[in-house]
Amino acid sequence: DGRTENRTVDRIDYIDALLDQLVIRDRVLFLLFDEVQVLAEDPENADLIAALRTLLDRRKGEIAVIFTGSSLTGLSRMFDDREAPFFRFAARISLPDLNEDFVTHILDLYLRGDERGRIDKAAAMDAFTALQRSPERFRRLIGEVGFDPGRGLEEALADQVADAAERGGFEDLWRSL
Repeated sequence: DGRTENRTVDRIDYIDALLDQLVIRDRVLFLLFDEVQVLAEDPENADLIAALRTLLDRRKGEIAVIFTGSSLTGLSRMFDDREAPFFRFAARISLPDLNEDFVTHILDLYLRGDERGRIDKAAAMDAFTALQRSPERFRRLIGEVGFDPGRGLEEALADQVADAAERGGFEDLWRSL
């Protein structure tokens, strides 16, 4: 609809104006887009993604871009799909999986004081593994538990897994087999 298009144009104009302020002559500006695959999850972002690609192409040589994400599937949708605006825009580099240090960091970040003992680190590590070691999903999980003291880790994990299955259409796929 027209409102979505106008918002996209406004966003790109705003980003372009910011880049004008940040780019310094004879220097390369580094931009980091973390969890960028989230943009591809919503079809309403298609125009924004295409405009962002155009904006970055126009500024080649001025800007170096690093895209990160915890979902290989989502990143593939953005960079490997022939129809995607960012098709073959970036080279893929695999990094080592996050470990217990990440889990501890997130627990410390989201849970303060007395709340820290509420979630067992081993259980949190198990939850991280159950979420396929996705930093984005794990942060969301611990955030939900941290903001709702009455909610346990197991309950929040079960809800998140069920939500992911629903979004992925797994139940319908299973029934169709």
